[in-house]
Amino acid sequence: MTRRELAVGGHTLYGPEPVELIPDVTDAQLAAFVRTDLAEFWRPATRHPTWWLRDVWVDLGPLTVARAGVTLTQGRLISKGEALRLLSATGAPAPLCDDIRRRRYETPARLGPLARLRRGRLARHLVRERIDALLAG
Repeated sequence: MTRRELAVGGHTLYGPEPVELIPDVTDAQLAAFVRTDLAEFWRPATRHPTWWLRDVWVDLGPLTVARAGVTLTQGRLISKGEALRLLSATGAPAPLCDDIRRRRYETPARLGPLARLRRGRLARHLVRERIDALLAG
């Protein structure tokens, strides 16, 4: 993933361009990496409900699957901001998208234990469902 990001958008401050130093990543290699990451890291992570009580999991899980979907279907990389817009446009629950948006770009809401539990469950189920759909396709 990093090699593709550097090849596509890397900026040289000094020395050779990144594409001169880093081996090229084919679309097939990138897709294989994304599928492996989803299957071996993110899908198993959905079996750990307590992890999803933390903001970092709630933010990164849904954004990761949105980004992975674009990479697998279109062969391109997107930003986390674009992934958040895509999540909203593809039917992800509005309260979850609003929560992520507030934490990334505004003042995050303070959540009590029950709200954290509900939000974590929502994010975990969304991530699991979208991973299953991506890996089936």
